[in-house]
Amino acid sequence: KKDHIHEYVDFVIDPTCTDQGYTSHKCAKCGDEYQDTFVPALGHDWDEGVITKEATAEEDGVLTYTCRRCQETKTEVIPKLVIHVESLTLEPAQAEMATSKSQDELSTLQLQAKILPETASNQNVKWASSNEDVAAVDQNGLVTAYTYGKAVITAVTEDGEKNASCQIQTRYYDVTGSADRTDPDYKYYFAPVYWAADSGITKGYDNIYFGPDENCLREQMITFLWRQAGQPEPKITRCPLRDAVKEKYYYKAILWAYENGITKGYSSGPHKGTFGVGLTVSREDTVTFLYRMAGKPAYKTTKSFTDVEKGKYYYDAIRWAAQNKITNGYEDGSFGVGKDVLRKDIVTFLYRYEGL
Repeated sequence: KKDHIHEYVDFVIDPTCTDQGYTSHKCAKCGDEYQDTFVPALGHDWDEGVITKEATAEEDGVLTYTCRRCQETKTEVIPKLVIHVESLTLEPAQAEMATSKSQDELSTLQLQAKILPETASNQNVKWASSNEDVAAVDQNGLVTAYTYGKAVITAVTEDGEKNASCQIQTRYYDVTGSADRTDPDYKYYFAPVYWAADSGITKGYDNIYFGPDENCLREQMITFLWRQAGQPEPKITRCPLRDAVKEKYYYKAILWAYENGITKGYSSGPHKGTFGVGLTVSREDTVTFLYRMAGKPAYKTTKSFTDVEKGKYYYDAIRWAAQNKITNGYEDGSFGVGKDVLRKDIVTFLYRYEGL
């Protein structure tokens, strides 16, 4: 270099945004070259940026920056817009459902969660039931009814800020319809069945179905009466009626009925000395039990039935029941002495008795 130092030509290379600058020395005679006097790269001089894609509730936006020196660009993500939920409602807000007959015949109802505004950032909700034994709900809002009762189905936004509920009333799958006499689906026993269920007189079978057209057994009938009376504790502890089993659900009811003179069981015939467990209760026995539980009140009525003989043990009971509209008998003028009582009729008698 010293030999031809005076032959070098200097070239200054300016720094750029990304590359350093330097001075280049090139020999005009032989072309030999070397560099020195390095200057650091300048770095980009970004502008304030321009929105090249607007952010929405569904997609991120894009902010683009341009270097004022070299025109190189870079981008930055603009997060999706957060649009808060203003309201959450459920449709329907209340509903009646029949209980499920079986796993093959499930009773279901699809609830709809309506979130406003519809552009809200999150349209998802979490579902819960206040009583999953009565009605459960999955995370899609599908309600399945299992047993008779009430449940509140609640939907909550994922941020926990909004919630809404639906009141579910389940019905026995074999007792649906209406208590409204003007309704084409009116059933005279609808209100009595659910009064009995809500009063704890009977929950039907496994609290799933009621069996309205099944015969009512004598032990069921006396248990219904005992529960209607408030389940008083009997004073006697041993029942003289030999077919009453101590471990059975009806035992205290029979004790109570026996000590209060509501029934003494059969005094003659093939069932003498028994209560008649397992036998279907008759219409005349039903109103007789009610009459005795009421204290054999006096009555005034001129109503008579073609099959009710004076002097029979049930004579006064039937006439008292007719006067108080517990029963009006059949259209042919008979009471129905000797006929079995269906479960729907039993609770109807009790319901009317309760209203006295």
